Amino acid sequence: MLPAVRQQCQLLETRLSPAGKTQLATYRAQLRDVRQRGQAFRRSLPSAGQPAGTRPPLAEAQRQQMQQLRPESRGIMLSAARMAQKYEVRITSRAQALQPRKEQWTADIQAIIARNTTPEQRSRLARRHQGGLGRFSRPTRFLLPEPQVPGPAPLASGSPVYPNPAVTTNQLRYEVS
Repeated sequence: MLPAVRQQCQLLETRLSPAGKTQLATYRAQLRDVRQRGQAFRRSLPSAGQPAGTRPPLAEAQRQQMQQLRPESRGIMLSAARMAQKYEVRITSRAQALQPRKEQWTADIQAIIARNTTPEQRSRLARRHQGGLGRFSRPTRFLLPEPQVPGPAPLASGSPVYPNPAVTTNQLRYEVS
């Protein structure tokens, strides 16, 4: 799914004006910075003694720091939305090119969910994820992803390496011939 979306984003980006490309790069950099600061803040929170899946209680100063990131991120998204309005026709044509695939992806995801979840889990998922792949049909969300994000480096053939999430260290044995 994402490779096809990135491909359409790349095609769209080639048709942007030079000023639009510069502005889009600025928005992406600002959004990346806000996300990194948010991730660093969340990593700095103490998680000792907290059950998995729960958030530690925040002090007032920490809560204010976290709340300062939200309007900053929202401001960037609103600026990108104004930019997306200028290119709405082009974005719509790129999104329409994905429509047949999007329908197939949605059907595939629904089949996977039906096969691997209980009815209770399905009802929770239905309430939580009503849009499904809709986030890529919004002009701003279609414009902002970086289309040339490098994927994972390919491994040499015949040498698959899989990390074990149950332990904190992994051992790898290899022979050089």
